[in-house]
Amino acid sequence: MIKRTLLITILLCLVCGVAFSGSITSRKVFDVSGTNIIPKNGYELSIDSITPVIFASRNTGSAQTMGTADVEITWDTDDRKDTDYTHTEGSADITIYSAGNYIISYGVGLLNNTYTNRINWHAWVEDDDTKINGSDSYGYSRDDSYVKYASCSKSFYCAIEAESVINVHIEISTNDTTFGDTTANANTISGEGTILIEKVD
Repeated sequence: MIKRTLLITILLCLVCGVAFSGSITSRKVFDVSGTNIIPKNGYELSIDSITPVIFASRNTGSAQTMGTADVEITWDTDDRKDTDYTHTEGSADITIYSAGNYIISYGVGLLNNTYTNRINWHAWVEDDDTKINGSDSYGYSRDDSYVKYASCSKSFYCAIEAESVINVHIEISTNDTTFGDTTANANTISGEGTILIEKVD
């Protein structure tokens, strides 16, 4: 009998949308009795384990006034926090203790509260105060009356080192080119949002 084990590092996302890490065992059968359901010279497959490693949290709508440059989005309700993560509800920082490859997905609802002109919104994710490439997203609101709601959202794949601190930032622009300006900061707030972090391998 020949036994082969294939380590799975991408985790059944295409089948059921759930990440897992584990192994698949392939066993070649040469001598099969007439009552055995496995055909002669066939294979038997078994999944050893499914172990998703997930952090999921949300902001339930508590207002955050935009700061002088950018704001770190806080998460006040943790829906799931596996042992590889630490986070204090109401804070922005999420610590990841296990190095590996991750999918990070976030979405932030935005409101132009009283500013009477256009606002461009820019959100991104930082790893230990450094922006993660590919994490940027953008939104647009017309003014505080007609198109005052906006959102920024993104899902992306990245490598994370052990004990990294992850947070989501947002900033605004009231002109064509400059983000981080302060013209409308006092009159705009961020609303409901969610973040989901899944370890891939």
